[in-house]
Amino acid sequence: MYKTIFFFLLLLPLISFSQRINNQISYRDMNSDAYVRLSYDNDYFTGTDKYYTQGINLEVVSNSLRKNPLNFLLLRRDDKYTKYGIAVDHFGFTPTSIRSSEILQGDRPFAGNLSLKSFNVVYDAERNNIYTSSITLGVIGSRAGGEWMQTTIHEAIGDQLPIGWQFQIANDVIINYEVAVEKRLYTYYDSFLFNVSAGANAGTLSNKVHGGFNFRLGKLKPEIINEKTKGLQFYIFCESLVNAIGYDATMQGGVFNRSSPYTIAAKDIKRLTFQQNFGVVLNFRKIYLEYFQSLLTPEFRGEKMHRWGGIKIGVKL
Repeated sequence: MYKTIFFFLLLLPLISFSQRINNQISYRDMNSDAYVRLSYDNDYFTGTDKYYTQGINLEVVSNSLRKNPLNFLLLRRDDKYTKYGIAVDHFGFTPTSIRSSEILQGDRPFAGNLSLKSFNVVYDAERNNIYTSSITLGVIGSRAGGEWMQTTIHEAIGDQLPIGWQFQIANDVIINYEVAVEKRLYTYYDSFLFNVSAGANAGTLSNKVHGGFNFRLGKLKPEIINEKTKGLQFYIFCESLVNAIGYDATMQGGVFNRSSPYTIAAKDIKRLTFQQNFGVVLNFRKIYLEYFQSLLTPEFRGEKMHRWGGIKIGVKL
């Protein structure tokens, strides 16, 4: 099964789906089978307040989640080392201005989504491959609390309160499935790693495929099967992705509820985009710290290139 999936994905060279918060990629591995990690994205780190404006993720990985009933939907290999986890995601999207009482035609619609994700990571040391799969369930629209979240943050920092959330994407359900594979191509002692990746995502939130590459440079632990890290890991990473977009509910509205007051027309969606992620990681004993920034080319006609940053804090259990 894994050979078939990997062969299929390799037929998609440099076509990629970009997840807003992707913690299952290898350069974010915490070298532990039990941990809690909090991720926070915001374009405030790059001096903007538009498009993908905020993302929050809380994930838990534990062997006890091996009994999660949703695992039967995920890729499994009983003979391979596997991690099991769950995560809560909350994302917010806005147009270029959050101070207009009218719909900004040709701009990104307001959208918020809240979801619960069940995932696993399978390590194949013999082939230097890492397989990930996940099932995501949630809601997009006002029930996701995007307006409440942005308003609360702006009140806390003394900024002007957002206007325009009344025009956000209408409520709809999120059911999404993702599979991906990452292959190690080259290592240089404990200092440099180079990987390629590919995957696919389908469901009511987004339909996309992906492929790309990433590297790490610094003080590393290169073993593909994770062990308890005894020493310091400190490195920089860089990832390049090209995104092929089939459907995106945060721009085009939900699949079942077509009553959104404003959406981006299918003809205006950019079917190919490029994303660059880069950052620095400190992984020492029980603590994981990361700071990163991302750059994304326009996702629809009339949009401009966008940048955001984020921090991640993890604790091994």
